Amino acid sequence: MDTRLAIRTAGRSADLGSETRRKRLNVALLISSYAAGQGAIFAVQTLLVAQEKLPLLAAFGSAFSFAMLASLLIDFGALTVLARETAHAEGIEEHIWSSYWSVTGFRLAIAVGVAALALAHAGLGADEFSLNYTLWALPSVLLWSFNASGVLDGLRLGGISGLTASLPYLCSALALSATIEASPAVAGAVLGGALTAGYVLTLVGQYTALRIASHAPQFR
Repeated sequence: MDTRLAIRTAGRSADLGSETRRKRLNVALLISSYAAGQGAIFAVQTLLVAQEKLPLLAAFGSAFSFAMLASLLIDFGALTVLARETAHAEGIEEHIWSSYWSVTGFRLAIAVGVAALALAHAGLGADEFSLNYTLWALPSVLLWSFNASGVLDGLRLGGISGLTASLPYLCSALALSATIEASPAVAGAVLGGALTAGYVLTLVGQYTALRIASHAPQFR
């Protein structure tokens, strides 16, 4: 009897230890992801100030801020909803992915509206930088509708969610550092394309992580 009790107690302790390590890893990944993504943007913007490239700094700052605002509008709280539904699903894949696709359809409808507004703004005499940034960043608006951050959070993989979400920031920071001497038209196209590339990498990273965790997306 004592042996069985000891085994059960040891099992509970091991589970608690594993959960604690998981939480610590998630926190570490979230902090490092934030530092890498936001930190990279801040570092390059500081470089632009030092080199007195204020027109590029202002143009990028405005465009990137609106792009981030668009991502928040498109998500519309879906991250929290998906995280809750995934956590309550208790591993039932059909329920997880049914919730995901329902939310994705809603987000995609919002994304189409946001994209239409962006195109309308670009067509109303936007400057070369803004026009090219909008056109090249536009796919990212639609791509973000398919993000699986909420599913990852519900599966207690929030660190992976944060890590993948930092990729658009990193891509934008790299592109910004490479376009310091570029014309406004070229800089807008490169930076808009970098944002879209970052979202592509985000989705690839999220779906890969889910597949590795034995929660591959279901399309039925």
